[in-house]
Amino acid sequence: MYWLVALVAITSAITLSATLLPGKAQQKPRTLKVLRQQDAARTGQQPTEKELDDASAPIVDLAAAKNKPVDEKRRKKSKKFDHIQDGRIEDTSPSGDFNLVSEGLVSDMPVEMSDLIVEGDVKDANAFLSDDGTGVYSEFTISVSDVIKSSAPVQKHDEIAAERFGGRVRFPSGQLVRYKVVGHGSPSKGGKYIFFLKQMGDGDYRILTAYEMRGNKIVALDGARTYGAGRGDSPYDKHTGKDAQEFKKEVIAAVRGGGR
Repeated sequence: MYWLVALVAITSAITLSATLLPGKAQQKPRTLKVLRQQDAARTGQQPTEKELDDASAPIVDLAAAKNKPVDEKRRKKSKKFDHIQDGRIEDTSPSGDFNLVSEGLVSDMPVEMSDLIVEGDVKDANAFLSDDGTGVYSEFTISVSDVIKSSAPVQKHDEIAAERFGGRVRFPSGQLVRYKVVGHGSPSKGGKYIFFLKQMGDGDYRILTAYEMRGNKIVALDGARTYGAGRGDSPYDKHTGKDAQEFKKEVIAAVRGGGR
């Protein structure tokens, strides 16, 4: 169990009492808008980091997911994201996005917490409903190009699956609603990242945090970019803009030095 739940509505904010992480946290109501990458393109403007992040979140079609048979392996994965809220996600579109509030931040470089640290490309990204239908999670297929730390037999060129709470739900009305942890981003399909991963009991991994290697620069996956704030609002932000290879050397040095 990992985070507290808050539902952010466009006209009003409703806090739900379900828990996913221990502890309590309070969130100032926020209104978040799900945008598509092409929305910015139509206006002739470059998309913001938040718009890029929203567009990267995988989509699950609610009607199709409810009618799709689920095998036992998928059901086991989905159960980890049960009990997100009191009721199931229903066919009626909500009036706003759904945000979980995390009480504690993961370190900006969680070397000790990570069972696996890899450089890799996101080959695929898919969203799924939790087994009880109360939440959403995303699964990312990562092609490993370099292993920086590993407590499992993962090698270069292997493909691994990594999960993170959240994703977008397409309702029968056509409306897209994003579910996420406040401050957590969604890796972009086709992007290259340094991933900090925690091994789950089923052999898959949970994303603690990650850093995109965008060209020769680093862009933090998590932090201020996910909610439109300025750089420096989050501890992850201090790495954004660093030279990608120099940052990778920092991670390697932290692993060798015992981590943080």
